[in-house]
Amino acid sequence: MPRDAACGFAGARLKVLHPAIAPGDGYPSLALRFFEPNPVDPQQLLAWDMLPETVLAQLLEAVGNRTNVLVVGGTGTGKTTLLSALCHGIPQSARIVKIEDPEELWLPHPNVATLEARPAPPGSSIPGYTVTDGVDDAMRMAPSHILVGEVRTGDAALSLFRAFMSDHSGLATFHANGPLEALIRLGVIMFADAGVPFEASRTLFVQAIQQVVHIGFTEGCRRVLGVYGVRQEAGAAHDVRFEPIWQSEHADPIPSLSTTPAAAPKPRTSRKTAAGKTNRRTASTRKKRAAAPAEDTKAAAPTETREQA
Repeated sequence: MPRDAACGFAGARLKVLHPAIAPGDGYPSLALRFFEPNPVDPQQLLAWDMLPETVLAQLLEAVGNRTNVLVVGGTGTGKTTLLSALCHGIPQSARIVKIEDPEELWLPHPNVATLEARPAPPGSSIPGYTVTDGVDDAMRMAPSHILVGEVRTGDAALSLFRAFMSDHSGLATFHANGPLEALIRLGVIMFADAGVPFEASRTLFVQAIQQVVHIGFTEGCRRVLGVYGVRQEAGAAHDVRFEPIWQSEHADPIPSLSTTPAAAPKPRTSRKTAAGKTNRRTASTRKKRAAAPAEDTKAAAPTETREQA
């Protein structure tokens, strides 16, 4: 349902299922999700106790410095709401192109272009318009910032990473329960949808994304659980390390993802076994040394007999 600013309607996402595939009392199944009626102000995040004020200030400063940010979290954790608030860090003079499916972000900037994905009409030869198409088109619209409401496919992720790697700044959201899970899941869908090898997907990730913000539920409330810098492991082209910039007390430790196999541990040898092997080697050596002169005498005996003859 489209936004109508004149009457103050922010828009909504409506899903309708026919009774033929949603059996019940003979009525269709409806799911209606309303969007925020106004741009989400950063101060609203503080009112909701989503994150500390100092962390919010650092994130807004990073966005203003053209840092590429990926917001990750589970379903309904407030990824789009957080992304909308962080966009306040983008300068008002910026040229913003946002790609969504459907449109949800409401930005308080004067120069914003929106591209909205559309499925192919049933029974029509007109192709659909995907988020991937929107990112590719956005790169030709001279944007200073590219926003993607949600990355759902490997094709969209590949196009977005290419845009971020070509000096376009921006923000996006992705369904994952943490930074490491996001890295692994992005690798899976990029391989499944676009044929990108896992090692290459990690290289793309570390070159395109500078910070990851993890949001989730704690004690029944939506809260930012951590902010992480993305780094490449020293000496390993495809290994990624997440450096905690800030972590909530509810956040789990984030390990680095290394593709280098760990060295197999050497088998431990007990002292008794080692001593037994040493004793056996010593006894064997003594036997060989004792047998050596006898063999030389036997070999020389026929020679003396021939000389006497």
